[in-house]
Amino acid sequence: MPRLFVGLELPPEVKFQLLSIQGGVKGARWQSAEQMHLTLRFIGNVDGREAQDILSALSQVQFNAFDAQISSVGHFGKNGFSRALWAGITPVAPFEQLHKKIDHALVAAGFVAERRSYKPHVTLARFSNSPRRGEIEEFIHRNGLLRSEAFNVNEISLFLSELGHEGAHYTLLEHFEAV
Repeated sequence: MPRLFVGLELPPEVKFQLLSIQGGVKGARWQSAEQMHLTLRFIGNVDGREAQDILSALSQVQFNAFDAQISSVGHFGKNGFSRALWAGITPVAPFEQLHKKIDHALVAAGFVAERRSYKPHVTLARFSNSPRRGEIEEFIHRNGLLRSEAFNVNEISLFLSELGHEGAHYTLLEHFEAV
């Protein structure tokens, strides 16, 4: 069964900038340029008929193009255990609105609504074992002023995600352009 998500491809120069800050945190599984994206809505495993329903639903999502930029770094975790390092993106509101539109379209097509809160970000690294807190704090301090050039968000994409020994591999299935 295909594992799908809706995301945003990043411009090559943004990926290069994010690749340039990687390092200095033991145990980090850094994302490659091919893995860097911004997830707008994770869908999960679907069958062939559901995949067609998703394509149809996404073709109905209308949004205006907008500019965005990478604007911060941080980490996800709780109880002292860090799961991932990320780069934040601004402005947040257009991404939240786009996430809601995608979610509503998928719910109308019969899929379950997203229950997790949405925070637009680009995953930089994942952890199996939590690194020392000081290394994460140092990474965030060192890269806290990270800013990319503004880039235009004028399409979203449906991706296939295949898990492997080297991490996830993503295949672009379809683009959906802004109105």
